[in-house]
Amino acid sequence: MTLLPLLCVVNPERYSYSKILETVELDGNTAATIAVTCGMAGWMLGAPAIPETWLAALPRRAEVEDLASRFADWCLDQWESHGAG
Repeated sequence: MTLLPLLCVVNPERYSYSKILETVELDGNTAATIAVTCGMAGWMLGAPAIPETWLAALPRRAEVEDLASRFADWCLDQWESHGAG
């Protein structure tokens, strides 16, 4: 896996979303590259950084957002119930 998509995430002033997509498509292991890159982007930039055009194209968006919200709440509950919070 190339490190260029990760560089795009950690240096968003220099690299655009289109550059991230371009570099992901260059790698032979696209699924893994996308998973790592998007995971890092989400961790570093948060949900507000997701372009609206990407969200608008998401099938069953309301269901996905609801599931993501419930999963995040569950994770936080688990974190707090195990004394980590």
